[in-house]
Amino acid sequence: MDQKTNNFVQVISFPILKIDNSFKYTIQLQSINKKNIIQIIWGILLAVVGASVIYNVPQKIIEIQNSKLSTSSLLFLKFSFYFLGLLLLAGGIKKIIDNYRKVINDNIDKK
Repeated sequence: MDQKTNNFVQVISFPILKIDNSFKYTIQLQSINKKNIIQIIWGILLAVVGASVIYNVPQKIIEIQNSKLSTSSLLFLKFSFYFLGLLLLAGGIKKIIDNYRKVINDNIDKK
């Protein structure tokens, strides 16, 4: 990389964003483990998918009702969809919280 690109690409700091005094306005992130950031992003994706599953269950159940399934089968499907959505949502939230705490503790330990 040349000097201009090197100045533009800075280390990323989390959770506090710092802006350089130069005209480049680069976001500086200080010493974050990339694994923790990836895990936080993965947790966000899990939580979003879980919320979307929960949100779409009523619409999908109406579509499935048109296939003339028994009431017990519909109840089992509804329970399964909601349970799957809750597991995804809870797992994503847990992953976000755990990895965010690791990032915060790592930053406190380094200071």
